[in-house]
Amino acid sequence: MNLQTPKGWTNSPKCLAKLLKSPLTPATRETWLMLASMTKNGSFFDYRGMAGVAAEYGIPYSSFISRVQRLRAAGGLTGRPQTGKHDSSCQLVIPERLEDVF
Repeated sequence: MNLQTPKGWTNSPKCLAKLLKSPLTPATRETWLMLASMTKNGSFFDYRGMAGVAAEYGIPYSSFISRVQRLRAAGGLTGRPQTGKHDSSCQLVIPERLEDVF
C-alpha cells in the first residue's frame, strides 16, 4: 500500500490549523494524524497495508480498519488501501467544507 499526504503538507502550525478547522471529527482527525505520522517526505509504503500501520500503533487491525473506514466516509482519505496489494494506494485529504464530504 502506498500512502500520500496532501501536496505541501508539513507538520507546520499552518497545516495543523487547517486540519483542526476541517469538518473532520476529533476521532477522524486522530486517525488522519496517525496515518500522516507514518509518512516521510509525503509518502509511506508498507506491503502489509493498514495492518502494518495498526501493528505500528499496537491497535488491533479490526479496530484500526474501522477507524480508517470512518475517515474514508468523512472524506479524509481517498483510494482503497488494501492489505498485501503492492499497487494499492490512498491519499490523505483535508476536506475544506462539510459540503466537500457529502
